[in-house]
Amino acid sequence: MAKVKEAVNHPEHYNREGAMECIDEMILTFGLKETAIFCKLNAYKYRYRAGSKGDPTEDMKKSDWYMKKYCELVERDFITCMVIEKEKENGFRKMG
Repeated sequence: MAKVKEAVNHPEHYNREGAMECIDEMILTFGLKETAIFCKLNAYKYRYRAGSKGDPTEDMKKSDWYMKKYCELVERDFITCMVIEKEKENGFRKMG
């Protein structure tokens, strides 16, 4: 039986053998905020072009994937900021 290529969730062309997935490398390279912005804009792009290039259902699924990833990254960035602020507070108390 032929293997069905995944076009939405973790497509093959974004997963090189022996390397991390492209989106994860982007987070390490550009940070959570920049990658979140990329995801938000990609979500818009896929909704905008839905039906103009290929399968509109696939484009909408891709848009949904990017929007979900955007929300995940924004939440992760918020939590990271809260932890940093808490550490700063604790550090300032110890110094004083």
